[in-house]
Amino acid sequence: MSRYIDIYREKEYIPKDDKEASQKYAYEAYSAAGPLRENSMKLAYLLDKLNVDAILLRTEYVDDTEKPVLFKQAIQIGEQQLDPNFEAVWGYLPNRPYLRALFKYGLWCFEKQDFKEAFDLFNKILQLNPADHQGVRYPAVATLIASNRIEEAESLMSHYQDSDNAFFSWFRWTIEKKKGFFSKETQDAFELASEDNAYVANYYRTKAPVSTYPNSAAITPDSPEEAKVIWTLLQPLI
Repeated sequence: MSRYIDIYREKEYIPKDDKEASQKYAYEAYSAAGPLRENSMKLAYLLDKLNVDAILLRTEYVDDTEKPVLFKQAIQIGEQQLDPNFEAVWGYLPNRPYLRALFKYGLWCFEKQDFKEAFDLFNKILQLNPADHQGVRYPAVATLIASNRIEEAESLMSHYQDSDNAFFSWFRWTIEKKKGFFSKETQDAFELASEDNAYVANYYRTKAPVSTYPNSAAITPDSPEEAKVIWTLLQPLI
């Protein structure tokens, strides 16, 4: 199998039709930035206006009044194309645009503090793909805390206890903070969370501005990159 894959890895991919060419440009856009990203997006959309990824990429270049229209269009098209007959829905490549559409719209709703809609979208992803290859569990927990659905947030963290990390530590501090700002439990939770990622504590003390949730990122534990993503989710809760 490895030799078979190597043969095709070295061959140039030539799309057989506009639909495949559109997807190729969409993938190129995802891995690019600046004018190249925008140009690849435009080509992807021009070749196939029903390409879910091309529609999602367009949301980056329109105002807030048009974004939800495009998100909903992408979700509707993606749902029609979804094949749920896989043990791991994410494992079937054509299913991924739909999952991306749900996630991107959920993140946009979170940014606009429409936490109920955001959680409904995140929860739909987790129901379809409980292995959670996208890391949806983290913004999902954040939306529950923001909505004061504390028991559900704690239950979701317990369900994904295998990924107990700095994200969850800082969420636990937020929960304790809501229960009692000056309590010993809150102080203990803050110290534990700071041990997992001290950069977040600095962002909290300095009231650092929030960055946009990244489209993709290589994150290592206890790193500034991890802290930026945690703070993006944490700041609206406190």
